[in-house]
Amino acid sequence: MINPPGLKLLEMLVEEHRRDRGGRPVLVPCLHEELDNDIELLAAGTRRCGGALFFLNADDEWEDPPGPIVQDRWSLLQGIFSTTADIVLPSEIKIEATTEGVTVSLADESLTPEPSLVLILRAAAVIASSAYDQFDMVATAVTVASIDAERRELLWRMLTVDPADLNISGSQTTLVPIIGARVDPQVDYRRRPDVRYVVRWDRVIRRSAHGLRRSIETIADLGDRPLVLFLGAGASASAGIRLGNAYRDLALDPFVGRHSDSQAAGEAFFDFLHERQHFLPGETESRTAFAADLTLERVLRETFIDLGFRPRTDSPVIQELINDCANALGFVRLGRAAIRELARMLRGRLIIITVNFDELIETDLGVDSVVLYTPEQFEASLGYLKEYVGGDASKPVPVLKIHGSISNPSSLIATIDTTSAGLHDSVRAALNAILEVAGSPVRWVWIGCSMRDRDVNAWLGGLSADALDEWWVDPLPGQPLDEFFARQRAPRWAKTGQQLADRLVVDSADGFLHALAEVVSRL
Repeated sequence: MINPPGLKLLEMLVEEHRRDRGGRPVLVPCLHEELDNDIELLAAGTRRCGGALFFLNADDEWEDPPGPIVQDRWSLLQGIFSTTADIVLPSEIKIEATTEGVTVSLADESLTPEPSLVLILRAAAVIASSAYDQFDMVATAVTVASIDAERRELLWRMLTVDPADLNISGSQTTLVPIIGARVDPQVDYRRRPDVRYVVRWDRVIRRSAHGLRRSIETIADLGDRPLVLFLGAGASASAGIRLGNAYRDLALDPFVGRHSDSQAAGEAFFDFLHERQHFLPGETESRTAFAADLTLERVLRETFIDLGFRPRTDSPVIQELINDCANALGFVRLGRAAIRELARMLRGRLIIITVNFDELIETDLGVDSVVLYTPEQFEASLGYLKEYVGGDASKPVPVLKIHGSISNPSSLIATIDTTSAGLHDSVRAALNAILEVAGSPVRWVWIGCSMRDRDVNAWLGGLSADALDEWWVDPLPGQPLDEFFARQRAPRWAKTGQQLADRLVVDSADGFLHALAEVVSRL
């Protein structure tokens, strides 16, 4: 039986609550993508711990928080409200304490508060009430999907006020705002205070500002060693380039038509390959696993076979990629700007490798660079690459695009017509040269990578256990990374007791790269 993520969240919250924090109340912000499914469990669990959960979206079951009113907290809220626009609060508000509890309402009784405004009024009642003094754990949960941006931000400000400013009588009170919404790491991971827990359909992801800083400082502490940044699709997403699965599904349409979901389309593609007898080694073991692990690159293999001698630009999915990659060049997000800074600061040490087709890295990089994306280029540049990795800072920064470049569609997946779907020999030689010249282990950071690329994983499988000093940057780590780790890393790391969590940076690619550049600039 699979335990619901809400149960795991309760376990973590109880652990937070019981931790020694020097007699100070603490705030534990959470984001929950399926809050409605877990709300009853969370409410019951909070009560079991002697606490209380206030679900602001409750209909007939809403109970006003207990009085009396705490004037200091009410004054603090009035200060927050004074900074909001009239559209957020259409009139002044008033507070009352009755035998039923504390209520906050609009002073203008002729106005009927909209549903989203009701949530703000209820949140204010909880904060200004005596709930924080009567319970040592108070959770305030709210689903914000239907709330406009301004009111959503106001709710966040209200629910995440520093406990030190709330004049709470208890010294061990734990405040838990639980925001029910689809997580946007680009926005939510930049929030202050930091989000501590992210609850997804199958897991709870723990984030730690201290752990994040410590990991980035460790990665930045290179000495004379090289740093490899290996960029996957997640590293280009903020510029408007969709993740690989979106393009994969577009590429599947001509072969299997539209399906209810990606898994069904992938299984239909398995059947299509079976009819054609176009399977690659290892693909026939499980129809379900094949569909779950299916990548854009694997579908493109069949796309290009079907094209025959026609140009690859005849493919609708390639046309989509060309347009999206061209449009993306107009965006300079945090991560792209940070790579430019890193390239300037780490000459002779920074190596950029990517499976992405776009030209975000090399365009306007700001320093001399050599972009390699064809087998011939990799082979001709092997000597240069060894000199650079050996510490020759006069050499241009290498950008290795191991799956090709959108600027030359014929370069995409150079080994597409082979039977093994492995990296081209010249690409493998380049990657191996980096390891040989640098010495082991090479600090290697996987950024926004699904870890599902068969050709990359095949190369990784042939390396020694200590070849790479690996880190993963993933804002929402999930099952594909778990499976990769269990298959390729857990057996090798068993002797040291090291876990994936020890090498995982839970942040967006942009956030991580920006923070890394800041740390490197101080070294």
